[in-house]
Amino acid sequence: MSVKTINLFSRQDFFDKVFRKSGSYNSLNGAKSAISNLDTFCDAVYEKNTDDLLTQIREIMHNPDGDYEKCLKV
Repeated sequence: MSVKTINLFSRQDFFDKVFRKSGSYNSLNGAKSAISNLDTFCDAVYEKNTDDLLTQIREIMHNPDGDYEKCLKV
């Protein structure tokens, strides 16, 4: 199995990309709301902030001997 390289970018870069692509403040506000919901979910379910949780998942997925089942149990 080959592992794709993941491009990392900041939240602001993500929001800028959403706005550039759509040209819509409604799309931008929707993206911000979705990220806020993700933050709330990660905190409530995993008691971790989103960035830490995504980093942990990324490390598991990039480890050639990684236990991919563990991603579901993070």
